[in-house]
Amino acid sequence: MRSFDHELAFAVWFSNRYFDDEIAYVKTQTHEVIFATSSAKEILGLKSKVSMLENNAFKPIKNQIIQIENSIIKNMKDAVVMESLVINGSIQIFYWTKKLIAIGNEIVILVEQTVTGELSAKKLLCNQFKPVSRNYSKHQVRFSIQEQCIMYLLANEFSIDEIASILFISPGTVRTHVYGKIIKKLNMLGYEIDNKDQASHIIEILGYGQNIPDKLLKTIQPSSFIVKNL
Repeated sequence: MRSFDHELAFAVWFSNRYFDDEIAYVKTQTHEVIFATSSAKEILGLKSKVSMLENNAFKPIKNQIIQIENSIIKNMKDAVVMESLVINGSIQIFYWTKKLIAIGNEIVILVEQTVTGELSAKKLLCNQFKPVSRNYSKHQVRFSIQEQCIMYLLANEFSIDEIASILFISPGTVRTHVYGKIIKKLNMLGYEIDNKDQASHIIEILGYGQNIPDKLLKTIQPSSFIVKNL
């Protein structure tokens, strides 16, 4: 756990550590925001000296936040946390690294946005594979709404079984979509891939994991959970 003698020393470090376009903030154990980047204030609606649990984005999941952060403090272990939040009327998924910081005699929580692709060992291993080749192709393809939902969930590391549960279809149907339709269409676009992990990687690059399809908005509810302890 990193420590600072006083708040001024931390303020200088925080200002030098984060650019304004990065999302990061610091909160007390009572959830009062004491530092935040410009982007954190603008995108998340955070206000200094105000409890973030009263913020409209975090209020629906405040009990989960309290439980998770109590666990982090009790075990003195930092963690990567996923939060799905309602921002401007739509669900957005964020991955945070939540770290304990000591400022004087007080332990606070530093929350910074982390990159999805760096979270799992599985993805780290995938990144060591040879780059996916792409051949020239004149083909144009259209992905159905169902395929776009599956692609979004794949890009955000949901398993076949989890996707099936969310979409109320069988795991076999999900596999049929992945191998019989999505991968074939990616092949038509020139990508030399033949498995789900490669498809997930390309789908993420193409941006299908960024915006939630409308069909999923009623399914994915605001939530928060620990992805892994650090």
